[in-house]
Amino acid sequence: AVLLLGVIAVTFGVAIAVSTRVGTLLSGYPAAKAGLRPGDVIIAIDGRPMRDGEEIVRTIHSSNPNPPATLPTNSQPVYGRTLALLIRRDGSQLEIHVATQYDARQRVWLTGFSPSVIRERLDPVRALGWGVVTTGRDIAAYLSAIGGLALSGRLIAELSGPVAAVRVLGQAAQSGAEYFLYITAFFSIIIGLFNLFPLPALDGGRAAFLIVEGLRRRPVDPRREGYIHLVGLALLLCLIIALTVRDIIHPIHIPLP
Repeated sequence: AVLLLGVIAVTFGVAIAVSTRVGTLLSGYPAAKAGLRPGDVIIAIDGRPMRDGEEIVRTIHSSNPNPPATLPTNSQPVYGRTLALLIRRDGSQLEIHVATQYDARQRVWLTGFSPSVIRERLDPVRALGWGVVTTGRDIAAYLSAIGGLALSGRLIAELSGPVAAVRVLGQAAQSGAEYFLYITAFFSIIIGLFNLFPLPALDGGRAAFLIVEGLRRRPVDPRREGYIHLVGLALLLCLIIALTVRDIIHPIHIPLP
């Protein structure tokens, strides 16, 4: 993961600021339907001046106070407030009205555009350092998300299997090499962390047995340990099969530029 992120930093650069200029548009979303174009500069939203792209994103996400009463489906989007965007295009100012659309997977309101990112390419040494920091940040974010889902009882409902992973990688590949490399790096982090969980048939499960042996000061019966790992492997395979079936019946779509 660190090496992949380092390649991204050297080849494509890292974000050092987010501008108020429209970068990418998602087809089928309100921003594209309303006529917003890449290169448009967002001056204000609902009369409030925008200083940078991060403020634009925060304003859109908080444009509706609550999630909708009815969650959207693939065929039936759910729309919220319509925002008045004052933009600059080709030296002229004009106002465009854009509806907000709820994204159930990210649990935020979107309009379907991303502000342009100002990038800086790093030398290999700085790129590796950035890769280490980004990997640590992603690990912390992943563990925090897992903890939040577990506490809310939604962990199983939010899990996805190999079919979803392949689908997301395919979407990322269509969006460009940078997105593909980043998603690949993130998946490698997820797989590595999952393998460290103290579950039978995983490396984390073996480590748990070694800790138990150290505390008891005597080895665990190899046959008993083998049975536990076998049962754990069977349960893990059943989970993968169940997630695969669900991924096929209910395919996910991650909005990417």
